[in-house]
Amino acid sequence: MIVMRYRDGIRTSLCGICMIAALHAACGDDIQAQLIVLKQDVPQYNRVWHRARAALADAKRFGDPVVVDIDPLRTVSTLPNSDPTRDVVLSIGTDAFRTATAAYPEYAHVYGMIIGIDIPSAEAMAARSGKAVSGLSILIDPEAYIAYIKRIHRRHEKIGFLYSSDTFSRYAAVLSAVAARQGIDAVFRKVDKKEDFVNHFNAVIGAGIDVFLIIPDFSLLDAKSLERVLIDSYNRGIPCIGPSESFVNSGALWAFEVSPESIGEQLAEIVIASSNVTGLNTTYFKPDKVCLNMKTAEDLEIKVPYRVRKDAKLFDPRDAREE
Repeated sequence: MIVMRYRDGIRTSLCGICMIAALHAACGDDIQAQLIVLKQDVPQYNRVWHRARAALADAKRFGDPVVVDIDPLRTVSTLPNSDPTRDVVLSIGTDAFRTATAAYPEYAHVYGMIIGIDIPSAEAMAARSGKAVSGLSILIDPEAYIAYIKRIHRRHEKIGFLYSSDTFSRYAAVLSAVAARQGIDAVFRKVDKKEDFVNHFNAVIGAGIDVFLIIPDFSLLDAKSLERVLIDSYNRGIPCIGPSESFVNSGALWAFEVSPESIGEQLAEIVIASSNVTGLNTTYFKPDKVCLNMKTAEDLEIKVPYRVRKDAKLFDPRDAREE
């Protein structure tokens, strides 16, 4: 693996560019496709890339990747050159994707560790290049949410949620469509102003929902509004589903575990498939483990089936107090 780090505007390695250019010139079309990886040098992103790199090595579809650790506070003056007709750019994180699309508009792109992107801009870039812009959203696959709602809750006629930005409007539409196919009504509202959150939340709760899904729309959701959601829904006997394990620790009944390693594994699959697709393609994260708050389940008199409990990561705040 060729690693290139950019700090304070100084490039510390030139070998990546020279090696890529030499390989292309000498071997023509016989060499493997090249993968250029842009990411920030932070632990979570590094864990994602470490697992993705291992999965890609097993697949043997790409040559030795060129990894560029970017600093969002600095301008990257020079990036590796390669062949846009066959090479792929992988971006891990929002800043990396912004840098990559500006530097490589004619390439196939794959992104990860991003909730949402500028969809019109990505669609336009894909149309101009004739290549794919594919990504793994860290939002949970709606199919997984609905499947577990039906497994965990005896009453599952209505699910409620709130969202604000256009980033989440497409997700809300997919979620409601999946719920409808499974015989579940979705009661949701778009909140245009943060100060209107409480009114919209009360309206959704008052619509007779059985479960409230917390969507990680942080333009709406801060510590105060999260506390309001958890306390008010709890007092009305309505369980909350969180977007990640940390919400279970705060009182949500359950959430899916989202690990960097799982993200890396799924991201590698998208990279491998990127040469076979065109246009904009978004995949939602497919979780494999659920986290349960057993104290919340007991308080709300929800009997979680054994077949769910035996495979779940269980959390009980009473255990922490005893320690």
